[in-house]
Amino acid sequence: MKKSIMIMVLMAFANIAIAKVNISIQQLMGTWKVINPTYNDMIETFDFTKTSMSYTRQYSYNSKTETYTNKSQYYLSTGIPVKYNSTLVGKVKTGTHIIYYAQKRKLIKHYEIVSLKDNTLTISYYAPRAIGRNAGIVTLTLKRVVSCNTGKTKNLVTLQQLQGKWQRTEDIYKVDTQTWTFKKTSFIVENKYVYKDKVDTSKYEIFYYLSKGVPNVYDGSKVGKIGSGTHIIYYAKPRKKILSYKIVSLKDDTLTISYYAPRAIGRNAGIVTMTLKRVSR
Repeated sequence: MKKSIMIMVLMAFANIAIAKVNISIQQLMGTWKVINPTYNDMIETFDFTKTSMSYTRQYSYNSKTETYTNKSQYYLSTGIPVKYNSTLVGKVKTGTHIIYYAQKRKLIKHYEIVSLKDNTLTISYYAPRAIGRNAGIVTLTLKRVVSCNTGKTKNLVTLQQLQGKWQRTEDIYKVDTQTWTFKKTSFIVENKYVYKDKVDTSKYEIFYYLSKGVPNVYDGSKVGKIGSGTHIIYYAKPRKKILSYKIVSLKDDTLTISYYAPRAIGRNAGIVTMTLKRVSR
């Protein structure tokens, strides 16, 4: 009986070992956004290079926006080592675990690769007990935002392609007209809507620049100087935070962009997609 139990245990461990997902540095490199954040109003991103991992958390509290960023060197491993080995950083090409060293806590830590399918990465880690939270395994699902895999970045647009006047095709409130006019350094959004037979209009202009990812800090010196990118980057002065529109696609005279909308009255937090049709150049 004891022998049978031992065999079953060994088989279980063997199955777990086989089930582990092995990925390469090349697959990991790029920017990823957490799609199941800890809180609805929180935006979490991971940015992997060949040797470093940056984690950024942005959230709103009492009408203030706070941003926290932590950067660590990492390496891939097929298991959890007892000691952190900095000489392996950037040299191990594949692994089932992301190994890094938490400098403040003087601890070796890790993320386990649960799955990688298309552009969705699932990782897990052990979270110790904290106020309002029991200790346990936390699983994060990440969606690829930008790949560092190739110079042929998908959905790359140029300033020249973007410039001109565009009209949003979706009727937000059935009677809306929304136009976007892109210049080299700024874009103008004009809204016209009807409420109780009364016509109201609004107009605002925002300075922007193109980027191949979502930066942690807004750099005003890049306005009008970056010739191409996958994201439209701007700074929301009232909210004092960096925001972005992702270029989903540009085909003929149809531009599709998306953005993250925080939770509001009558609306859950989530990704909003807009389709714009070119009116003029």
